[in-house]
Amino acid sequence: MIITKRVIVTLPLLIFLLFICAPSDNAFWEVFTARVDLSKKIRFDLEEQVRINNDYSNVNNLISEAALSYELTKQIKAKSSFRYYYNPGSFNRFRYTVDLAYEYSKKGFPLNLQYRGRFQHTVEQYTRDFSNYIRNKFSAEYKLSKLVDPYFAYESYFRLNYVNRFTVNRYYAGLTWRVSNNIDFETFFLYESEFGERNPNSSKIIGLNLIVDLEF
Repeated sequence: MIITKRVIVTLPLLIFLLFICAPSDNAFWEVFTARVDLSKKIRFDLEEQVRINNDYSNVNNLISEAALSYELTKQIKAKSSFRYYYNPGSFNRFRYTVDLAYEYSKKGFPLNLQYRGRFQHTVEQYTRDFSNYIRNKFSAEYKLSKLVDPYFAYESYFRLNYVNRFTVNRYYAGLTWRVSNNIDFETFFLYESEFGERNPNSSKIIGLNLIVDLEF
């Protein structure tokens, strides 16, 4: 059991070290998420993001998102969201998503395993150009302690219009800290790379996410 703990706890660090030397852009994401339960099965989320890229020198996107999720069963959840991107140097965008997620968690089993499938439709505000994606994400979170849980994840992007192929891969490693009963703090590293390109663009992203559960 001790060996298993060491392997799972150090895996996010190994993923970080694996990609840290790859030539790529450096970016920083700062996120604030507020969540409120409207009922036992329905939850509303409001999220604000600031994304900085070009080696931490340029504000790339300011993002606002509203989402509504519904618990179909204890293991299956559906979610829909609307996101607005404000891009100071380009066209602003709207994004609509529909998610279906399955989570496996068992007493005595040290991992929370999750699969999330997402359909994503994004439209540029002025040109009306659009893109459609299917995004598949596989996550594993290790139940380490009452204070912190490490996790890692892999996500693929499959573009439906124009190219009909996989275009982007994402690799995540992070820690979820429990600050209090209704506040979590997430720190993560994300490596994103284009797939199927001769000279793929890639980004190394450091992120912070403050998550607050509101009660009324």
